[in-house]
Amino acid sequence: MRIPYVVGRWVNDRSHYGRHRLFSYLLNTPDTATWIVGARRIGKTSLLRQLELLADRAGGPLTPLFWDMQGCESSGDLSSELFLAIEDSEPRLAVTGLHIAELEGMDALVILRRLSRALAASGRQLLLLIDEAEALINIAQREAAWLARLRRALQDPALKTMMASTKLLVRLNELTADWPTSPFLFGFNMANLWSLDADSAVALIEQRQSDHPVRVEAEVIEEILLHTHRHPYLIQFLCQRLYEEDSSGQGYLRPPTEQDLEP
Repeated sequence: MRIPYVVGRWVNDRSHYGRHRLFSYLLNTPDTATWIVGARRIGKTSLLRQLELLADRAGGPLTPLFWDMQGCESSGDLSSELFLAIEDSEPRLAVTGLHIAELEGMDALVILRRLSRALAASGRQLLLLIDEAEALINIAQREAAWLARLRRALQDPALKTMMASTKLLVRLNELTADWPTSPFLFGFNMANLWSLDADSAVALIEQRQSDHPVRVEAEVIEEILLHTHRHPYLIQFLCQRLYEEDSSGQGYLRPPTEQDLEP
């Protein structure tokens, strides 16, 4: 039995449900820098990965690059992770003519400048997708001057920055309040990531985008929506518990019990 619900890892493509208006806004906004704020497990990484896929498929001027900051404790760590991200995206960046190997060991600020300028010369714009940006809080305490330079780089009109985190990142403004310039988050437009809309939540429950949709009675759908508040992670977590198959192999969801609702 293959359970179609995904719990504990990011999703994209047909496994990603909803957020259509937000995607349209983010991909078309004239803002240079956007801070995407959402609670834990609300789907921030999946949102960024779907943005990466959509921008790549669109064939427009945006060239996406996913930069995961999780676990980084210094500017050196961030620089290393940025280089690894570029290595992973090397086929996509071939248009720049840059020799990727030559970027190894360089500071992230230098890498961003070279990459964004090379893309601009090719008529393209770097779409920088930053995940787990809370790592910047520790760096603000240890390398404030470097962080100030990073802020300037992320708000450079030569690129478009999408940075995702929980609201904990607002601490950056407290830690950088005494900067002679504006605090770190000033200049970032904020976009909130909420629960799914009702139609998208039901589509996720029924796995409408899958090759094998799941049969779910209307009463069971209502119970799932009630108990999960349309939170995508909680929907998949509960549906995974409720999933069964009949003798023909058709998947369906049984009604939840009290035990199913225990965290």
